[in-house]
Amino acid sequence: MFEKINWSEIKTLEKKEKFEQIIWDAIKRIECGGYNIGEGKTAKVCMLEEYPEACLKTISEKTISKNRSHKEMEFLDLASHHNLPVPKPICSVETDDGKDYLFMETINGFSLEDLVNMDLFGDLPETFDFKKFFSELRVIVERMHEQRIYHRDLHWGNVLVDKEGKPIIIDFGDATVNHLSSEDPYREINAKGEMTLYQSDENRIAQVYKQVGTYLREKGFFEVKKGGDK
Repeated sequence: MFEKINWSEIKTLEKKEKFEQIIWDAIKRIECGGYNIGEGKTAKVCMLEEYPEACLKTISEKTISKNRSHKEMEFLDLASHHNLPVPKPICSVETDDGKDYLFMETINGFSLEDLVNMDLFGDLPETFDFKKFFSELRVIVERMHEQRIYHRDLHWGNVLVDKEGKPIIIDFGDATVNHLSSEDPYREINAKGEMTLYQSDENRIAQVYKQVGTYLREKGFFEVKKGGDK
């Protein structure tokens, strides 16, 4: 069933029936292989050939993430509402057999993890500024926290560099909203009394800063930019 649809994000489709057919056709193809553009521990993301502005996230049936597709869509909606740089959500689909899909905007860029592991140094925009990028990323996280949104899985695979060299945050599968200031957003106890501890968003950023900084230093980025230790 379609849990939620943002019709304002669907600019090239005129009829609901056509949109729904595209989604179901895409799901069918992705189940048979699809065109994978990203994969993590809990989901894979595939681009839609006939609608390249959007992609489809398939959440594993054995996922260990906290949020199902409709909940993740709510986080993307909330973040977008506050003008935070995240993919714009379009719709979520949860099938009767328990499968989970999230249809959202395709981001023209790549993750910091792919930058390093796939050696995409040559694909960085000429205007890319390491120091400015991470300064902006920290401000984005501060603004998220002001809205009581905590990502809780901010590793380098979940931070993208877009075509303008700006940071985009993806994958809100483990995110939470901290309603009370006295609550610890990185500590969670489930109905069975089992506790899960998450690394803080700030600590994650510090780790990614070191990882990416080491890679760029090895590539001679700072010497080329003649900016010292950016």
